[in-house]
Amino acid sequence: MKRSSVIYNAIDLLRSGWCRGDTALSDEGRSVHPGNGRAVRFDVMGAVLRSSDGLDVAKDVVVAIREKTGRGLVDWNDDPATGFDDIVSTLEDVARVFCMAGH
Repeated sequence: MKRSSVIYNAIDLLRSGWCRGDTALSDEGRSVHPGNGRAVRFDVMGAVLRSSDGLDVAKDVVVAIREKTGRGLVDWNDDPATGFDDIVSTLEDVARVFCMAGH
């Protein structure tokens, strides 16, 4: 799976339901694994994990986002100063870099 596709899929998941403080949440607000079918809200890490088809791809995406933000994904996602628009904009920038590289 292309790294840019993982990011665009993650953006779609985040637009459907974004959260802070947990990697993924069910409709009931319970913490669940991002791969769980009951997961409906995700943080950035959870959306990347759910969207990727393997840990190598997820790792590449996580590293690229970390390089862009200068922070770990969970800390960046959960920081009150990080808005949803900031997250989407940053993910789109990283996806464009992967697209230009053919990934």
